[in-house]
Amino acid sequence: GKAARIASLVKEEILSTEQTYVTQLSLLVNAFVLPLRNASRGDEKAPKISKSAELQELNSILASVESILTVNTKFLEDLKRNREREVKGGANRGIGAIVLEFAPYFKMYTEYVGKYDRAAHLLQTIKKTGKPKDLSKFLKK
Repeated sequence: GKAARIASLVKEEILSTEQTYVTQLSLLVNAFVLPLRNASRGDEKAPKISKSAELQELNSILASVESILTVNTKFLEDLKRNREREVKGGANRGIGAIVLEFAPYFKMYTEYVGKYDRAAHLLQTIKKTGKPKDLSKFLKK
């Protein structure tokens, strides 16, 4: 009936949104988080960015992003598996059960969100002042 169609559309929207989110997080990790962390460690293959308080602070702020990506990737995989079972006519756990299973892990967003304002301010300052120069240059890419 109508309720089943609406429920199906909602499930597809949740799955689609989560896929987009995981893709964007993955880009963030690969384009910024890992290169910045590797630069602060002095890795030869990393971008040449001088160690600075700003770099250290950005790394601290971004530290939880990889964990968030890991959790959301697993969440997405569970949503996809659930949909596949449903499409094949098999028993599925339902999205609510999956969300409840992951709820404790989603608490890590508290730390990330708590650091957001500081991160935005720091990035704005680096952008405005252009300092540290090599970090500013990297962030403009």
